[in-house]
Amino acid sequence: MSAKTKEAIVRVNSIPVQPVVYGSLHGKDTMFFRVDAGEASDSTGRKYELSTNVGGSTPIVRSLKTGLWFALSWSDIIKMAKDKGIDAHAQSTKPKGKR
Repeated sequence: MSAKTKEAIVRVNSIPVQPVVYGSLHGKDTMFFRVDAGEASDSTGRKYELSTNVGGSTPIVRSLKTGLWFALSWSDIIKMAKDKGIDAHAQSTKPKGKR
């Protein structure tokens, strides 16, 4: 069961636009059939458990502070990469300094 979140409606030129939302937040009692990948911590010392579902198609993060889970599909990761411009900037494959 997903935890429900309230999403803000953004207006562009007075037209309501629903923001793009990636991933899903799940309650602490949610059960996933998963494979552990390790732990991580942020700069404030908060710790997170990292895993994927058994098929490897969904990265999953659990907050050790709250017990809540966040799942993000690989297709959402690709969409996020595209939104950030992964396909917009072609880089030269020629090493710098060589002609």
